[in-house]
Amino acid sequence: SAMEPVLSLTRAWTLVRFFDADLLQLSTCTCCGGRFVGHAHDPVQGYVCGLCNMPSRAGSSRKKATRKAVSRTRVAVSA
Repeated sequence: SAMEPVLSLTRAWTLVRFFDADLLQLSTCTCCGGRFVGHAHDPVQGYVCGLCNMPSRAGSSRKKATRKAVSRTRVAVSA
């Protein structure tokens, strides 16, 4: 079973060219110390990667609260 390449030669060459043209830079996460590729003009001070600062599921708690309120209203109305 042959492994599929993670990065194609074309994609790797494109990344090298972008680094050489100063379009990309490595940013170090202040939490885990990992190094990540980012845009050259992004601020690097205080950078936290997406693994250390996972984005919340937008509105998930609000949806739960709305569903509970609606179900309580339905129970009160039917009683």
